[in-house]
Amino acid sequence: MDEILAAGIDVYTTLNVQHLESLNDAVAQITGVTVGETIPDQVIDQGTDLELIDLPPDELQQRMKEGKVQIPEQAAPAMGQFFRKGNLPALRELAMRYAATRVDEQMQAYMQMRSARRLAGELNAEWTALDVETPDHLRLDPEAQDRVARSLYLAEELGGRAITLPGRSVAAAAVDYARRHNVTKAATWPVGEPVFEVGDLKMDLGRRLVTISGDEVALTPTEYDLLRLLVQHAGKVLTTTNCCARCGAVLTRPRSTCCR
Repeated sequence: MDEILAAGIDVYTTLNVQHLESLNDAVAQITGVTVGETIPDQVIDQGTDLELIDLPPDELQQRMKEGKVQIPEQAAPAMGQFFRKGNLPALRELAMRYAATRVDEQMQAYMQMRSARRLAGELNAEWTALDVETPDHLRLDPEAQDRVARSLYLAEELGGRAITLPGRSVAAAAVDYARRHNVTKAATWPVGEPVFEVGDLKMDLGRRLVTISGDEVALTPTEYDLLRLLVQHAGKVLTTTNCCARCGAVLTRPRSTCCR
């Protein structure tokens, strides 16, 4: 694939959630099956577009019975183990959450720019997307710098101006720019949910990403909800009853499974 991309050829492909390397352990816990054929998540991260193809469990099983997914000889045992009806909702949620972490930032930037353009249209005014490069900007990883560049490009695509200014303080530079250019309205948006750090563990709630010493950890939806609860209440004593009462997974799973 790298050679094809290097030659300037676009690549379109499909894959199932069980073939993502970071979710391999989570899929094994859900299904009891360890999938050997996986691809690095880096392949997905390099893509420019990600589309989730969602199919209700009943419809998927019907397609398998009709031989539209696998040949009948393979479909029958698969439906009794990996693709059994009890596994499919959990696999479906896993795929949705994975996709959400990859598109949330892109969608958030798009909605922010659309809101700014709509406000400018109502006022019959020009609008500008302002990026202030502070000393901390130099320490941003390449992925974060790329997100900033894409947001500025999007602003121009939507008819706005994209301006990048140096400054020691974002607030001070923005206020100074607004005064010098007679800006009458400014719009800001929250940057997302917080990031919790406990020792080597880091939990990014906005991206639903958990890492230990920098390595991503694959968790089932229930494990993620419980870990989030424990991290948010670090240093406090939580009984099993309290955990079950606060954990949303208990609404759909037996308490013994939730708190195991």
